[in-house]
Order: sequence, then structure tokens, then C-alpha cells
Amino acid sequence: LLDQKIPVGWSDRPPLLYTKDGRETHTLLKGVIRRGVPPALRCAVWLSSIVQTVHPHQTQSYWHDYRTLSKARVLDAAYDRLLENILGEGKDIRDDANWEHLEVPTYGGSGGYPVEANTRPEGKLAMKKVLLALHQILGFDYAPMIPNLTGLFLSVMSESYAFCAMREFAHN
Repeated sequence: LLDQKIPVGWSDRPPLLYTKDGRETHTLLKGVIRRGVPPALRCAVWLSSIVQTVHPHQTQSYWHDYRTLSKARVLDAAYDRLLENILGEGKDIRDDANWEHLEVPTYGGSGGYPVEANTRPEGKLAMKKVLLALHQILGFDYAPMIPNLTGLFLSVMSESYAFCAMREFAHN
């Protein structure tokens, strides 16, 4: 779970890397990154930057919507509902045993998890959930880089943000 505490000096709307016209100012992320992005805002920084890159035609307010704690909570709730739909009514999405019988989509790749030997069991379960959610929403059968990118995103993001980031990439 995300640490929801924001240290003094940070707002719940972290700066993006660039403004819409490509300019940088002292208030942008590059100017303050050395202080360290608080855990509660790390996913928001990543996702808002991804949304800005994937949807350059959208307004700044659209990008900025993805970088608030309230958006993080909305994404978490929507992701949980999607997982509940995958498991079926009455099953607890937090019970690991409910996920054992489901096969992980390979997306046309070699199967298994990226860097399987180095992935902890909770990482494998998180990847399984995100890959199943992506398969349900996107319906892709062939996209062999999805598992690798998902693994990369899960190393720096929560499950819901990794799912949302992959969904945004796929929609572009």
C-alpha cells in the first residue's frame, strides 16, 4: 500500500517533467527530484509523465488529473473492481489461493514471468493480476512486450498504477 503521508514542501500535485510547450521552470520535477519524491507521489509522478507522453494532444489539466492522491484512490478502487470481476462474485481478491487456478496470459511470448528466477512470490502474484486485468480490458492476444513492461512498472509502481500505465500505452 502507498504511504499516504506527504512531507512538508510537497503538494499532492507533483510537477511534471515538462510543460505543454516544452519549457522547464525551477518548479518542475527535474528541479526538485534530488530531494527525493515522497512514496505517496512516486506513482503519480510516473503515471502523469506517461499520460503526458502518450496523450500530447490533451490539455495540461488532463495530465495533471493523474497526479493527485485522489486519483490514486480512484484508480485503486477501479482496479479492485476489475479484479473482482475476473475472480467472480463473492471471492476475496486479497486471498492468494483464489488466483492459483488462473493461467497467466503470455501475449504470444515464451510464457512464464520475466526474470522468473529473481521474482518473489508476491511479485509473481502482482504480475499475474495485472496481466489478467490487461487481458480482460485490452483483449490482446499478441503483444510479447507486455509482460516485460509490466514487470518493469511493478518494480516502481503499485499494481493499479502499473495496470493504468500499461493501459495508457496500449491505447496510444
